[in-house]
Amino acid sequence: MPPIKTPKPPSKDSGPSKANVTKATVKKPAAGLSAVKKALKTKHLSREPTTKKRAGNTASEAGVNTSADSPLYFVGIGASAGGLEALRPFVAGLPAHANMTYIVAQHMSPDHRSLMVELLARETTLKVAEASNNLPPMADTIYVAPPNSDVTVTNGKLHVSKPTNTVGPKPSVDRFFVSLADDQEDRAIGIILSGTGSDGARGIKAIKAAGGITIAQEPKSAKYDSMPNAAIRVGGADLVLPPHEIAHQLTAIVQRPRAFIVDDADEAPPSTIRGIIRQIAVHTGMDFSNYKDATISRQILRRMAAMQIPSLDAYGEHIAKNRQELSELAGNFLICVTSFFRDPDSFEAVRRNLREVLKAKQPGDDIRVWIPGCATGEEVYTVAIILAEELGEYRDKYRIQLFATDINSDSVATARAGIYPEAALSELDSKLIARYFTAHDGMYRIDQSLRDMTLFARQDLVQDPPFVRLDMVSCRNLLIYFKAELQERVMKIFHYSLLNNGILFLGKSEAVGRLGSLFSEKDRKHKIFLKRPVASPIVGSFPRMRGLSGSDAREAIAEKVSITPAAALGQERLFEIYTPPSLLMTSAGDLLEVFGDCGNFLAIKKGKADFNVFTLIKSPFRAELRAFAHRVSRTKQSGTSSAVAISEDSKPRHYRMAVHYVALAGMDNPDLLLVCFEAADDRQPSTTTGEEPSLGSNERIGELEQEIVLNRENLQSVIEELETANEELQSLNEEAQAGNEELQASNEELETANEELQASNEELITVNDELGSRTLELGETNNDLSNILDSLYKALLVV
Repeated sequence: MPPIKTPKPPSKDSGPSKANVTKATVKKPAAGLSAVKKALKTKHLSREPTTKKRAGNTASEAGVNTSADSPLYFVGIGASAGGLEALRPFVAGLPAHANMTYIVAQHMSPDHRSLMVELLARETTLKVAEASNNLPPMADTIYVAPPNSDVTVTNGKLHVSKPTNTVGPKPSVDRFFVSLADDQEDRAIGIILSGTGSDGARGIKAIKAAGGITIAQEPKSAKYDSMPNAAIRVGGADLVLPPHEIAHQLTAIVQRPRAFIVDDADEAPPSTIRGIIRQIAVHTGMDFSNYKDATISRQILRRMAAMQIPSLDAYGEHIAKNRQELSELAGNFLICVTSFFRDPDSFEAVRRNLREVLKAKQPGDDIRVWIPGCATGEEVYTVAIILAEELGEYRDKYRIQLFATDINSDSVATARAGIYPEAALSELDSKLIARYFTAHDGMYRIDQSLRDMTLFARQDLVQDPPFVRLDMVSCRNLLIYFKAELQERVMKIFHYSLLNNGILFLGKSEAVGRLGSLFSEKDRKHKIFLKRPVASPIVGSFPRMRGLSGSDAREAIAEKVSITPAAALGQERLFEIYTPPSLLMTSAGDLLEVFGDCGNFLAIKKGKADFNVFTLIKSPFRAELRAFAHRVSRTKQSGTSSAVAISEDSKPRHYRMAVHYVALAGMDNPDLLLVCFEAADDRQPSTTTGEEPSLGSNERIGELEQEIVLNRENLQSVIEELETANEELQSLNEEAQAGNEELQASNEELETANEELQASNEELITVNDELGSRTLELGETNNDLSNILDSLYKALLVV
């Protein structure tokens, strides 16, 4: 969905405006805050608690008279060629008094004295100054980064430093925006104006992930539209507006009301939010019901603020009219920020552990690593560089496979292309850049040898089958977004996937939790764990909508069926009397519920524990159950087997197995199957007379029974071979898709090559803009002087 281009505030007759709400709460801070919190608590809306101290947001630190309800907002502006033309109407439209400070990072020539401060000061009544090191920013002030310097924000203060990179634009907008997102989180606003190249797109993503608002200049209004287009296409800017409208929109954004998170962590989110999550699952196939409520609420509130929607109910109505908003919101949930060698000390620790694994390998062995949630691929290629460095010239003697997966198709496409801007490599050593990257038109392409060892694929971590026989799983900063139940399920998947003593590498804020019996702690500080050689617990499938809690499920059912307490008691009694022994399972064989006594139909085998229904069920039903499960899941029509003799209390009894499809009308459900074992004592005898069959008939019956057993075994083998073939076919299909996407990426690269050639002229264009303004002023002054001289009647002597 394209970003919203012209959001409009609510009309006067539609309710109180955001400005009025804010003004009311400021007038009486204590009472107003309590009233707002109480009102929002009834909606169960919340704001994620922030443990990080936001320095520079108070009056004493920022130098502005603001109250606790009016924190200082940091507005970062990134621009390049043509940026001066966009900055002039932007600064001219800024409000005279607002709780905002503005920092401009304009690409400039490192050898040319900038006139940006003087030129912008003529367009606005706000104070315009050059940014200096360790400066606490003031409200209603515009700061301009000096030439040949990078500007960052740390602890609420501006820091100016020499660029760490010898090539690329200066100052780096990406580096500035990433620091702004880390320091100010949801009080950061990122704006991208005219310019060539793609600087700032990565920073826009960082601000969105932190909960801030992002804006891009309308490409048609930009002199050079490469940077705004990159911010829209790659960064996913929330708003796209002309420069003068951006200035007016800022006031409405910072005045949006702030919601509070409920104090009770066990309290369910509002029904509107749960409804939105269910709609996203139906519309996109991605289930966020087990994501943390704070993460979901923060992104929904951020989206509402960007679109100027006053209430959660109004946002629900907007979604009902604009279904593509569901895809846009789902994309916001999936935004994550990564970089090469993020947390270098942690990667050095995992490198030491990988070295021990590699020592045990012999030439020709497999080295298999899985990176779920790979995002745009920086972490994947970091692991590839570590393996390449450790193996050196012996790398080709091993079969190295790096499996990189993510649920976001756009992120996977970026990672598969392996092309990154210069700012993304700022933390890499120059030797590694020279060895594993190739520079081309201001971008850097990963070395083909590293790309060849990596397989990218779109995968839902909790619904799709995992990779197995792995030496390492690197899953960093993904589990923190999951609820505890889903975290445990994912950890069980990792245990199943890893080899004994395989490495599990997590993020700084993640741990194995209550599953310490499955993993041993190798390095507590850097979150490195080893798989214990114990049996992996059974992991059920994670079908869509399965993650709803009991209250959510009851609510969903209640929306369809109204049941009185008396009717419920009657149904339970009928269930006890007339229901045959039954199982509720998924089409994959995961056992969900047992109804009645099914002991006569299930048996536990010796050896490694396996509680899959296809393994537990007794052999007379096994082959037919697998066949029925496949057919019923596909056709949604029930099936019944022939009668089978089962020994019960030393007496043979006959049962039929009935398999029924389970679904709730009007909802998107997984393939759930109900398997019922119905008594078949009324079955007709095999002969019509009371005479004993002859010896030849008995032999014929024995042959037929043996033939049936062999056919069932053959059928079982065919089914298993078919499953294996399907997996191989899926792998081939993914590789073909990867090749197609690589060709598409190459085509896009050729299309953008012409735009990238303009990047070399951006410094000259900026200088020309400034000199053009100065020339115009000198021309006017010269005309005035000539007119004065021409109008004098007496001689003028100038000494």
